Amino acid sequence: APAPTPAPAPGAAVPTPAEERVAAVWREVLGLPRVGRHDDFFALGGNSLRAVRVAARLSTPDRPVTAAQLFATPTVAALAAALEGTAAGPQPALAPIPRRARVPHTPQTTRTTAADRSGTEQEDRQWTSA
Repeated sequence: APAPTPAPAPGAAVPTPAEERVAAVWREVLGLPRVGRHDDFFALGGNSLRAVRVAARLSTPDRPVTAAQLFATPTVAALAAALEGTAAGPQPALAPIPRRARVPHTPQTTRTTAADRSGTEQEDRQWTSA
């Protein structure tokens, strides 16, 4: 029988560019000098707020990253592998939404328009928006 492979030590080397990028963001967000490819984000002190920060820093316009991905793949190696496989293809064009002939006014806009059309000029009139 083949000899069992020992578990990688914490802080193990980060061999791929994708893993290095993930590890660099983790170091920045967690304030750590070193992060290895098999280190667990949450074992290193990560939490949901920090996961959102990591996701924001790793996201690009063509590859959005979510905190849920970090929860599902909490090691540098797993997250990097998941992100390498999530290149978004071309986004579908946005279709225009047909509009009605007239867009209805809000109650505030209706009052403002009625006051303007009434011809009453009040210098001290104040408009408050909620």
